[in-house]
Amino acid sequence: MCASLSLRGEDYTLQKAARRVNFLIEDEVSIRGELATAQNFAQVQLLPAPPGELVFETVCLRLLSIVPADAERGLSPYYHFGIFTDAAEVGHINFRVGASDHVRLYSGHIGYEVTEPFRGNRYGLRACRALAPFMRSIYSSVILTSDPDNWPSLRTIERLGAVFLEVVAVPPEDPNYQRGSRSKRRYLWSL
Repeated sequence: MCASLSLRGEDYTLQKAARRVNFLIEDEVSIRGELATAQNFAQVQLLPAPPGELVFETVCLRLLSIVPADAERGLSPYYHFGIFTDAAEVGHINFRVGASDHVRLYSGHIGYEVTEPFRGNRYGLRACRALAPFMRSIYSSVILTSDPDNWPSLRTIERLGAVFLEVVAVPPEDPNYQRGSRSKRRYLWSL
């Protein structure tokens, strides 16, 4: 199945749009934007669909969105799930799909946040465990990262049984650096 793309008001398939790029060099910036949009659409379409709900003990994950890659910033596509327990949303968890330097070295395949009133109940740990069967359908192991001073996340990573790999410096061009991270502890979690 070929995804369609609107290029200067006409419908083209991705293949035709790619051929058209060769003829429209003078309009390269505009075309790059349109192709990036089509590639992001195609990437999201190629990602496997997760099960309706992922559950571990008292935690249920519900897919809220699939976010396309941002090639210019080196960001991979990801699944964005809400973390629910007893019908209340207690946070979110993201599963990044890809092997960019950003994922492998600085952000890891999983990122989560439990909102303040619900912290201390191991919902992050349970959310990771709920997500594991779906991740296993794509990877046999994933990279987890944490800031060295984020003790709750480090404890969660250790409880998952992930193996410490190294500490890496976060480069200034990475989005984590812009949010204040200067180094990351990297772990390998075998699923």
